[in-house]
Amino acid sequence: MFKTKLISEQPIAFHTLSNSLKDNKLAHSYLFVGPNGTPKKETAYLLAQSLVCRHKQVFACEVCDDCKRISEGNYADLIYLSGQDAKIKKEDILHLQQEFSKTGLEEFNQKIYIIDHAENATPEALNSLLKFLEEPNGSSTTAILLTEQSDRILPTIRSRCQIIQFKALSRDFCYNVCVSSKYDPLDAYILANLIRNITLIDEIIEEEEYQNGRQMFKRFIDDLLDDSDKAIIDIHNDGLVAKDKNRKVVKYFLDITIMFFADLFRFQQVSIPWYTDRVQQMSKSSYNDRHILNILLSTRDLLISNANIGLLMDQMFYQIQEVVNGK
Repeated sequence: MFKTKLISEQPIAFHTLSNSLKDNKLAHSYLFVGPNGTPKKETAYLLAQSLVCRHKQVFACEVCDDCKRISEGNYADLIYLSGQDAKIKKEDILHLQQEFSKTGLEEFNQKIYIIDHAENATPEALNSLLKFLEEPNGSSTTAILLTEQSDRILPTIRSRCQIIQFKALSRDFCYNVCVSSKYDPLDAYILANLIRNITLIDEIIEEEEYQNGRQMFKRFIDDLLDDSDKAIIDIHNDGLVAKDKNRKVVKYFLDITIMFFADLFRFQQVSIPWYTDRVQQMSKSSYNDRHILNILLSTRDLLISNANIGLLMDQMFYQIQEVVNGK
């Protein structure tokens, strides 16, 4: 049951929502704030279940038909929007408003919408969302916004939401759990840095996109140390641009490579032979590590809003090639 994990991992969020459910004093809109990997989405779905579950004891039972349909995305009066892989546009919010202006299809007169990575909405979408929060088409509408960066949410939206903070698990805790689960130490280190959520780590480590991104990262670093021109050509022609334009693979590649260059900048020492050896070798090279890190960070920022991955990666590799060639 997720609720048993919530009380141990996020006690403040658990007790805040528990008290509201007990007293029947739920807000009409929530803003869940926390770093990547914190269980904001899982908690949003638990709250949605708790609004309609017939068998709840404070929180939903999580196993009845209504609870299962919500968790599986088959509940007609629940709409989920995500800005993780693409910008949330004004049209998305207007469609949401249109759907919620209709009569509910479920027995409970309770409409719920969850907007994940709400910080990745366009300004026009945020303004439309603000109007919807002000006029939600009835008292039975509950909004749950999820964000990693609350400062990118309009202050007027934040002021209309009950804000619940989620704290990240420590990197060392996640790493030790992964190692005890017999994961490869490099995978344990990468995912403990990027995710900070044991359940998500267990899922992501099996993803083909993650494995492809990880392998591309390793090949890129090895080739960069051996022959910088070869590194650019190989990863360009045989990897991200020519074959695999999967946005998720690109993001994993960028996230892992950014982590490596950030560790290089801090000269972070870890007990993983391949990784530590490459950090030490790269520290002795003549590359402008900070400049490469900035290029990678800029590319990741553009990834969400850039529809053409090929052009974006072309630009990144061209910029990196100029750096490694001393231009």
